Amino acid sequence: MVKVSNLLTSLLGVLLIVVARGLLLRLQAAWRAALTIGCVAIPASLIKELNWEDALPVLATVALLLVFRPLFTKQSTQTAFRIDAPWAVSVAGLVMGLAWIGSDDVTAP
Repeated sequence: MVKVSNLLTSLLGVLLIVVARGLLLRLQAAWRAALTIGCVAIPASLIKELNWEDALPVLATVALLLVFRPLFTKQSTQTAFRIDAPWAVSVAGLVMGLAWIGSDDVTAP
């Protein structure tokens, strides 16, 4: 269960990086997605051996999202959140870097 929780929190973190662009644009859909990701990440962090130190910043982020809800007024459109090539390459590079860092085969120098 702990391994599944680790994988889930890693995937939620990558999803939050993807959603961050929409938050920057103050899109309502991005706000809802970030709130959902946060609400799923809190129990997932707690499943990891009751790791409340990881859950506390996520809880603070969810609280901030709720406080600043009135700022996210823009409706999502196809052109507002277009995924272009440089952005997709940077996210893919980030995912590969995180996979490399998180792999068990990597040895410290």
